[in-house]
Amino acid sequence: GQNTSSNTELFLTPITGGTGNSIRVSDPIAENNGLLDVSTASDGGQIVFSPDSSQIFFLGDLDTEDVNDLYVVDTTQKAGLVPTSFVFVGPANGNFFDEANWEDADGNNPAADTINPNVPVRQSLVIDGDSVVATASVGDELTFQLGGSLELTPGSSLTSTQVQLEFNPGSGLKLTDATISVREDVRLSGTNVLSGGEIASLADDIEFEDNHDSIINGTTFRSGNGENIFFDSSADSITGATFVSDDRLGLRYEVDVTVTDTQIDVNGGL
Repeated sequence: GQNTSSNTELFLTPITGGTGNSIRVSDPIAENNGLLDVSTASDGGQIVFSPDSSQIFFLGDLDTEDVNDLYVVDTTQKAGLVPTSFVFVGPANGNFFDEANWEDADGNNPAADTINPNVPVRQSLVIDGDSVVATASVGDELTFQLGGSLELTPGSSLTSTQVQLEFNPGSGLKLTDATISVREDVRLSGTNVLSGGEIASLADDIEFEDNHDSIINGTTFRSGNGENIFFDSSADSITGATFVSDDRLGLRYEVDVTVTDTQIDVNGGL
């Protein structure tokens, strides 16, 4: 959902990375009735490469609702593409859940009702040095789904006293010397690139859940009010971090975590 509002598209990025090297594999479509079926083969979806990687085959519910079609793309005919990002342009302490507070490079806002409480975010959102408040009701969620991402640049902050923050598999969080502070759960199941700054849950858990892919360098994590910090699966790298848990630091299953120069402060035991 990073290029045409909330329409889901398929992007291919070389492992070498690089700005502008991403290729939009799925062609632009007039109507998007469903999601690309790009889950792993064991979950029922498939992405298949030809032997020389010049073609990609994938399933998608794109034209007719509830009907999956088979698509083939010639990657040699595709040019590089930088997916559209929406940057926060609202006032200080403006509401995260107001589409008018986000603009792309052309001054366009996200489509209506695509950044709402309990509605999965599928856009690429950037908070660039601003203070943003996620204002909603108790029990509401700010959820990033497949294709959605959030970046906080140095000096940025995202605060909420009520909303649960959740990043699902296929989504991403990039935080650099910035702050996230929420009252409820923080669930990190996507790709997390965290450098400096702090992520805090004031009254609930911080959970690195199954399928997360995390690189952590110098970030502080705090869980308050008798709550916990959990790892459900392995982390790629943790260096110079600080974990402050008001109850437990839990290594629950299938965990292989190596920490370097990291401080662990657990009040309830390890």
